[in-house]
Amino acid sequence: MKIKKISGKWVPKEDRLHLFISADDKSEYRFWLMRSGAKKIIEFRESVVKPLLIIKLNKNLLSNKSISHKKLTSDDDLLYPLGKEPILIHNIELRLVGGLIDIVFYLTGKKTFKLTVMPHLINTLTDLVDNLQKKASWKLDLDYGFLENVVIDSTIH
Repeated sequence: MKIKKISGKWVPKEDRLHLFISADDKSEYRFWLMRSGAKKIIEFRESVVKPLLIIKLNKNLLSNKSISHKKLTSDDDLLYPLGKEPILIHNIELRLVGGLIDIVFYLTGKKTFKLTVMPHLINTLTDLVDNLQKKASWKLDLDYGFLENVVIDSTIH
């Protein structure tokens, strides 16, 4: 899947960011992003330049289960593989590996959704999330001191 567009909006009623990820095959993935996830994305940008950094937070939510790609039978299945309703992101893991960035969303039902993107796309995502959280007046207490506890992954992929 190649990402064509990332967009989003703040939904005051939910006090969450509604993210939309559109692919080149015309499919769209919809997610709810909470403050903690927005904070992780923004803080990660500050560490992208450091090679092979792994950020793992909220380890108790990690799961080996991935979203299974069911047989697609309708136009809606093709356009919205995860469904039309946004899925809540419970945790995010970001890692820089070999010049690309893996973003893993940990979702409801202990499922995961993984994207591998070029570094410039993380800047686009971060700018979007940062602008939306400012619009929401979240006043995130950003902390770049988390880098002290970052694990360096020296595995060659």
